[in-house]
Amino acid sequence: MKNTNTTNNRAVLLARVSSKKQQEGYSLDFQVKAGKEYAIKKGFIITRTFSITESASKDEREEWDKFIHHIETAGETNILIAKVDRALRNFRDLARIADLANHQGKVFHFFNDGLIYHKDSPATELFSLGIQGSMSTFYSADLSEKTKRGLQEKREQGEMPGRAPIGYKNNKETKKIEVDPVMAPWVKRIFVLASARLYSLRTIVEMLAKEGCQKKLYASNIEYMIRRPFYHGEFPDKRTGRIYPGTHTPLVSRELQAAAIAGLERFNKPKYRDVDSTFLYRGLITCGTCNRTVFGEDKKKGRYRFYHCSGRPPHTKIDYVPESAMAREMERVIKTIQLAPEVITFVMKRLEKDSASEMTAKNIQLANLKAELTRIEKRSQSALDDYYDPSTPEAAKMAINAKLSDWRADKERHEASIRTLEALTPDRYMATLRNMLELSKRAFSLYGKMEPEKKREFLNLLCSNYILREKMLYPIYKKPFDILVKGSSVQIGSGTRIRT
Repeated sequence: MKNTNTTNNRAVLLARVSSKKQQEGYSLDFQVKAGKEYAIKKGFIITRTFSITESASKDEREEWDKFIHHIETAGETNILIAKVDRALRNFRDLARIADLANHQGKVFHFFNDGLIYHKDSPATELFSLGIQGSMSTFYSADLSEKTKRGLQEKREQGEMPGRAPIGYKNNKETKKIEVDPVMAPWVKRIFVLASARLYSLRTIVEMLAKEGCQKKLYASNIEYMIRRPFYHGEFPDKRTGRIYPGTHTPLVSRELQAAAIAGLERFNKPKYRDVDSTFLYRGLITCGTCNRTVFGEDKKKGRYRFYHCSGRPPHTKIDYVPESAMAREMERVIKTIQLAPEVITFVMKRLEKDSASEMTAKNIQLANLKAELTRIEKRSQSALDDYYDPSTPEAAKMAINAKLSDWRADKERHEASIRTLEALTPDRYMATLRNMLELSKRAFSLYGKMEPEKKREFLNLLCSNYILREKMLYPIYKKPFDILVKGSSVQIGSGTRIRT
């Protein structure tokens, strides 16, 4: 290694690796230690040390740019770098270093390579620097190409490169993305809440925290999750936009994600003024005149709260309904599905009687089907014996084969009918009917004990729409609640009419 006579003994030391993994091998600490030993040997005073963990393939290299800016503007002459490939990973860096040496008098000491480069360096050292710089550039480009090819192959195989999203985790052994048993249920909960079209992002964040979600989530996290196709089994290539089917386990269905996005967009529409999210019936009611949404509004700084149509005259009639009056209307709607105890008792007895009759009829039908199935099997076995009898003529075998084909079709049809009848046991739907009748009996009392957000869930479950007309609500009940409404007024026995 040649000595370079310089009147300026101040030096800058650079230690660089491309990634945190490289720190375990040719570490920053090792480079700094070797650089300090070289400075002592040469009589240099190190005034600034740059330790950089940054890839040369990035378009924006913040730490490297700081290093270049410093040696361009500061007074140190000597630049200490362990190896050429620590500084020269592309032709742009090679040109910058050559420019600094030739025009600003900088002296670059690549101390582990035994190379010193300055403006008066002989052609052999310039040639050596160019060769080593070219090799470093080739290595960097080749590594980048292989990495991109490997990532593309991984995508083609249905595996998303990179860090697993919330609800999943990276398995370090298999290099696969797996379901996180801790956060996956919370992710599903987020999609269910958003698909209900009842909650804003802020409300969902509050509900998750209240319900004990282990990870603190923000509105931006939740919006990104809801829109990310990874959760229903696909992932995009950010560079090309191409969508790849994934081999990971989806946490939600495509339909649930679409419903969640629709629910999200309902609350993310541009608003010209803020609407207080504490209005219980927001988004549930439509105007009976113009079919626009009915929303809540505060008057006198919250002293008075009203609901009214979002339209404007003369296209609609604006009726201001106090929140207390709207609450009474909602209670009336809920009471409509409440059956009288006499009606519930009558219905249950009738259902049990019908269930017993249906069970008897079903058993008779099952016995007939099984008997017919036995006869088909016996016919088929007898026909098979004749078919494989050597004395049976070929013409007869063709006829037997045709019959066997028909009997196989009859057998499959009878077996399907038997499976259907065995699945339709009265006990299975009797439990559902009992739960529905129990809900009818307790609906109003349960509603009164619910938290506001639970009330909104129940009201959304009860009706598909609430139409406001002349300050009264006209509900459109969902199934099976529409049946309960019809059953709230029935005739029993000799014509006695019972109303709830």
